[in-house]
Formats: sequence, structure tokens, C-alpha cells
Amino acid sequence: MKQLSDLLWEARADAPPPRYDVDDVVVAGRRRKRRRQATWVAAAAVVVATVGVALVVPRGSAVTPALPAAPTVTPSTSYYTFSFRGFTAGNYVIADPDTLMMDRSVAEVRTAGSSDTVADLEAYLPGVQPAFKGWTRREAEPINGRKAFYLTRSSDEGLIWEYADGALAFLRPGADPLPRADLRKIAGSFRPGGGQILRTPLKVGYVPADYRLITLRSSTDGSFATFVPAAQVETILASPSRMYPPGKVEKVITIGVNKSIPGEDPAPEKLNCLVGPGRCERALTDGFRLRILGQGPAVSETEKLARAITAADPADPEKWIPADEAFPTSALLTGNR
Repeated sequence: MKQLSDLLWEARADAPPPRYDVDDVVVAGRRRKRRRQATWVAAAAVVVATVGVALVVPRGSAVTPALPAAPTVTPSTSYYTFSFRGFTAGNYVIADPDTLMMDRSVAEVRTAGSSDTVADLEAYLPGVQPAFKGWTRREAEPINGRKAFYLTRSSDEGLIWEYADGALAFLRPGADPLPRADLRKIAGSFRPGGGQILRTPLKVGYVPADYRLITLRSSTDGSFATFVPAAQVETILASPSRMYPPGKVEKVITIGVNKSIPGEDPAPEKLNCLVGPGRCERALTDGFRLRILGQGPAVSETEKLARAITAADPADPEKWIPADEAFPTSALLTGNR
């Protein structure tokens, strides 16, 4: 069997160049410190996202008999439980994860004493073969005795490594790449497990039939939830990268909560819906706004969903609701991740 070093980043020559991929959407949304409204814009961008791959990380372990035993990754009891928890590494604080996708959990990396995000830590589930676009790799010294590579794209550089058998993690650079020694310090301190179930300020009483919750992000700066039809979920799960095949995603619903833009209607009881794109929005308390964008379901369904949403205080995580209780049971994915 080929090793990770032999297979990593094999080209998919038949993959068309995408306009966007899921990583582009997530990264855009997580740079909210520099673009306050990016959370909603990035979530809505999934509507037109073209999910393609140029390079593929294969399934399987890079372990040789000389390497130490791998950490054990215990499957979560809820599909919406993060795969790790926050920790510190030298002068860096890795927050508890705030974004959960079908292939990974994502957390912000900050310097101690600062609220600015300098990188993202993405921990992929065991067996997932992450797909990236336009990155190249250079072999790095092992992390905890296991294979690792530096990934570069333009002026960006991150680090990907195997943290357990068949499980990879990626330190995605922020505005400025971190020094390699710092990347290695963070990677060497990472341990899987101990994650909590995701909590959200959203309380959704209705989701159109056949739609399933696949992505959640919860932050005091902005939160969103994304739903696609069950058939699309099966397609994603069947993909080694847990990404949708190349091509436009035709059916998707996104619910977002983010800070209002000056001049927007402040009346919380007033629901504004646009017929064409199936978009509804209204004000919440304390300067936040609820936005729903539906592509695929009838406009009447999008409006029905919008009227069935309440929200806990978006600025107070202590009042947020566990994901398993925040959405209709019919919309939840089940089983271990």
C-alpha cells in the first residue's frame, strides 16, 4: 500500500476549475474580524458554490512500524459534536471549535491576550480525504512521529499532518502566515477528543421536508446553518473528501444571524421577503439581524421557515441551544460522525 507521502496531493486532471470551493466559503466567512458582514455573505455564497478538487489527500495511515501508537479517536454520540476542544501552545490560544462541517471541526488560533485570529485549525474526521484547490506541498519533519507537509498557495503557507490513523489536521494561514516553528508547536500540542456539542443562538421550528442540516457555525460575531436535500447528503457522504462533486449546488437553504448594517429596518416584528431569490430577513435584538436565503424550495416555504425561527441572545453563548434541540428532528443527521 502506498504511503501518505507517495499519495498526498495526487492531481485530479478531470476536475474543472471551480469558481468557489467549500474552503473558499469557510475562509471568507471566518475572516469576519476584517469584514463584519462576511459571515452572511460567505454562507449565502454556498448557493452558487462550485465544489471541485484539484488535489486529493488519500485515505489510510502513514504509520510505519517505527512510529509511535496513534491517539484513539472516539466517535461522538451526536453528529453535531466537535472532534476536539481548545488548548494552548506556547504563545498561542486555540479556541474551542465554532464551525462544524460534514468533514471537519474548525477552531480559531489567536495569540495570547489578543482577539485577532491568526490561523484556523481544521481537524478532519478519520477516513476523510481532504480536497484542496491550488495548494502545493513540501515535506516537513514529522509531528509527534507522524507524516507532515507544508502547504503553500501564493504567499500563504500552512501545515497539514496526520494526528491519528487515517485522520488529518490542517493549520490554515490567516492574513499573514505563521513561522514554521510556531505551526509545528501548535500541531505538536493538538490532541483529539473532548469536544462539546455545538450550541447555536437559532431555534428553528420548521424546515422544508427532505432538507438536512450539514453545516453549523456559532459565534458572537455571527452564526449560520446550512441545509441541503437528503439526496445531496448521501452524495457528499459517498465522496472520499465529503464534498459535493464538481458542479453548481442547486438546492440549499442558509439561515444566518449577524450584526445589522447601519440603515437596515430595525423593527423586529417586520419580516421582509424578496420573491425572486427566496430571501427573507428581519431585525433581532441588540443590533443583530436574521437572514434566510433559500434556493430550491418554493418562496412560500422559505417564508414559512423564516416565521418559525426564534433566537436566543446572539451575544450571550450561555443562552444558546444545543444543536440537537435547536432544529426539527427530521432535519438532523444521525449516527456517529
